[in-house]
Amino acid sequence: MTSLEERGRALEDAFFREQDEKNMEALRLKLDASESREQLRIESGIKDDVALDQLVKLGVTKKSLAAMSMVPLLRVAWADGKMDNNERDALLQAAQAKGIAPTSATGKLLAGWLTTKPDESLYQAWHAYIQVLIAPMAPAQREALKEHLVDFARLVAEAAGGFLGLATVSKAEEEALAAIGAAFE
Repeated sequence: MTSLEERGRALEDAFFREQDEKNMEALRLKLDASESREQLRIESGIKDDVALDQLVKLGVTKKSLAAMSMVPLLRVAWADGKMDNNERDALLQAAQAKGIAPTSATGKLLAGWLTTKPDESLYQAWHAYIQVLIAPMAPAQREALKEHLVDFARLVAEAAGGFLGLATVSKAEEEALAAIGAAFE
């Protein structure tokens, strides 16, 4: 028969084993986040830890960094609070053109953003990302990248169509386009 002391020790051991497992899991998650941040730092050139932490918190990884280039297009597509099928198709075509496979980690992340409007923090993370990206660029390079992104995003805005071909870009979409352009200033 087991003594009270032995039962107490067994209970104590079980408690500490569970605590150790929880502590180990927390440590593993912290190390994973740190490793992800460092991979993103190398891949993106971003040095700002706050911006990198935002990207990690949003689930952006080295593999899904390509999806960040889709963020301005998403911003325009979701500007009016909904995404129609034409906008979704335009975004999927853009992803395919960028080599983002639907079954890849990036494709899956993008699929989530196509069905659920991303939080504003995604746009803030993109803004921080683009600021670091353009910092070393010459003014002509910045302007060229800005025009490319805004023009590409305008194609997504125009994909929605409008009523009888009129007002194909809504006021909310124009504001989103302006915000994308403002990120380069």
